Amino acid sequence: MNNNDYTVGQVYMPQSGALNKKPCYLITLENKKNTQYFISIDKPVFESYFIQAKGVFSELSENEIGKQFQEIINIKDNIVEIFFPSHRIISIKNLAFNANKPATINR
Repeated sequence: MNNNDYTVGQVYMPQSGALNKKPCYLITLENKKNTQYFISIDKPVFESYFIQAKGVFSELSENEIGKQFQEIINIKDNIVEIFFPSHRIISIKNLAFNANKPATINR
């Protein structure tokens, strides 16, 4: 048996900004000419054949929206509540979720 002493240090939690209790969602919409993006500030409500959402439209690309969506939704003047027909929805993405890949996948 080993009789060596071990020193244990204190553990601190990293400082982070305030967490938004409601995550934002990026709704990608099919349009005749191009793709539209809508940032929903609440979880979209799924009705029959429609999706109800409250938020803002954005002209930015999907990558730019992912980086700056907090600044975009802080402009309260542009917030609308809208119903989208379900056949126009391409995808709905949670903007607050950021999964870290396990170390075994990063090869």
